[in-house]
Amino acid sequence: MPDEIDDLVPQKQSLFPMTADDIVDNALQNLDEQQAREVTKKAETATGTTSVEIKQSKSNRLILMVAVALALLLVLILLISRL
Repeated sequence: MPDEIDDLVPQKQSLFPMTADDIVDNALQNLDEQQAREVTKKAETATGTTSVEIKQSKSNRLILMVAVALALLLVLILLISRL
């Protein structure tokens, strides 16, 4: 019975979730000297830019227009059927 209880208890639990920085720090700490030199060399030569472009989707507009058209058609049918 005590073995079953031990299986249910988490062995290692952190109060704070790991962040991306924590993961990178842990990975860098596990590098040997040669690997650390290679990473450092690559980090000093890394260059570039990143651009992000956000556009409104045309399909969202189309869906909205179709929904409005169907609603208007339904209202029109209901009005005609009352006459």
